[in-house]
Amino acid sequence: MDFENIGGLVTPLPLLITYTDGNEEFMMIPAEIWRRNHLAVTKMLIRDQRIASIEVDPRRETADADFSNNRYPGRIDRSRLELYKQDDETRDMMADMLATLREAKGGEDKSARAVPLEPAGKE
Repeated sequence: MDFENIGGLVTPLPLLITYTDGNEEFMMIPAEIWRRNHLAVTKMLIRDQRIASIEVDPRRETADADFSNNRYPGRIDRSRLELYKQDDETRDMMADMLATLREAKGGEDKSARAVPLEPAGKE
């Protein structure tokens, strides 16, 4: 594996190695790996199992500004705009509770905002 130090600050290299059988291994390469060349370094990993993927800094422990180049093989992540525009099909627990309250209080309006509740001071 070839690592490049773009920012100039030498740091340890935390690696998450995922094998083809699904097992994962977390490995921390100390910062002394940069002692001979602070710009680029090569590390050879020899394992008994086949490696499916390697991710650098999976826990976001280092001061990395660009996470798009931290994974081999590369992964296409969705942009913020795509995440915002996606259809959210998860359960809305607040809307479910409002529907339950509406039925319990005898409300006929089916809009999400109309909940027939009594004022708090009334007993």
